[in-house]
Amino acid sequence: MPISREIRQFPELAHLTEEQQQEILSAARQDVFGPDVKLERWRGNIVNFSLMFAVSALFTAWLAPALSIKRDDAALIMLLFVLPAFFILQHKRYQTMLRRALRKRLEATDTKKAP
Repeated sequence: MPISREIRQFPELAHLTEEQQQEILSAARQDVFGPDVKLERWRGNIVNFSLMFAVSALFTAWLAPALSIKRDDAALIMLLFVLPAFFILQHKRYQTMLRRALRKRLEATDTKKAP
């Protein structure tokens, strides 16, 4: 996503200049998605994938037959509801992580400015 579109998602940066916004957002993104936290990201992604797989497997193996849903319809339901829900939750998780890092960066810049 272009950085200007991404900045609009974080109103806590509105009081800063555009250069400061880009600088703080880039630094926060590096804090969250940088190479030093790569294993934490992988672990979170694997856990989320495992949960999505478990929900999908339970739906197709247990819930769909219990509700007399055909396999084709069950697959369509998963494509229309389970997969988009996973994408939305993953995006919200990333935004929350980035917002937390932004708060830390903004607090750090506020304490530097305060005498």
